[in-house]
Amino acid sequence: MDWLWLLLPLGAALFYSLRMFVVNYLTDQHFKRERIPPDVLVLAGVVSVGLLIIGLTAFFGFGVWQEASLWQILLLLCGGVANVIAFIPYYQSYKYEETTGVEIMVQMSPVLALGAAAIFLGETISWLQGVAFIIIFSAVLLLIIKAGARKKRKMELHTASLILIACVFWVAADLLLAPAARDTGLPGSFVWYLLGELGALVVAIVMAKKWRKGLMKFLRRGRVRKITLLVAAQIFYATGEVLYYSSLIIMPIALAGVLTNVMGLMIVFILGIVFSILWPKFGREELKRRTIVHHLVAVVLVAVGIILLNQTELLIGG
Repeated sequence: MDWLWLLLPLGAALFYSLRMFVVNYLTDQHFKRERIPPDVLVLAGVVSVGLLIIGLTAFFGFGVWQEASLWQILLLLCGGVANVIAFIPYYQSYKYEETTGVEIMVQMSPVLALGAAAIFLGETISWLQGVAFIIIFSAVLLLIIKAGARKKRKMELHTASLILIACVFWVAADLLLAPAARDTGLPGSFVWYLLGELGALVVAIVMAKKWRKGLMKFLRRGRVRKITLLVAAQIFYATGEVLYYSSLIIMPIALAGVLTNVMGLMIVFILGIVFSILWPKFGREELKRRTIVHHLVAVVLVAVGIILLNQTELLIGG
């Protein structure tokens, strides 16, 4: 494999990470102050989803919409809806935790995916993957335990619960996407998956009056910089998705996932410290020595866990 291909998962990890910091900043500096629920960011997803649909159709042509069967289309639409639902508790978690902590907790997703694949798809779990399961959840527990005050520990536990709910829906979305992607190819399945997301977002805009009012309040009161950041977060996400799914086409799926997750953890950890020093309001990380050490240990644990989790597939794909 050409080393230049590594730029795809690296780029995906970088843009995903930048989006996380922008979301964290908007939540902490603007949504809390203006009493706007961070869930309204779900509605802003219309921008990134719309860009992806237009981009895929323009690149692959309208024939990409004809590759999936009716049953596959139904599953893909449901997968897109599940992915949108996952972002509701995910955005709520930013009210209680900094970016690095959220990124570490999100790594519960591949663990849950492993268990779900074993239950619903009949895939086997190796002893290495069992060890990975323990390691990753140990990292999440470390974040909860490291909180000294009882109130802080309760907030960490609440954050972990929100992320766990989000991960369950993300795993459900992946399980609905994966079979169709294997049969029809990624582009032909992903467009319908995105259409499911777009449909869910349109319904949310129409039905969720509180969110709609919150987003309109933000846009009316928002300065150019705030609105630019909101749009930038969606563009970062769309770019990350394009780079990540492009990497799935040219390298083994397990390898692409491992590289993106591990690189993402390292990038978030490093950027969290850099931003907190140069732009504290944007970084919002605690720069206490004890906190940094806890986060570093958790990042290393999760990185090792992710590698072990995919060890079997990596050996086969490599």
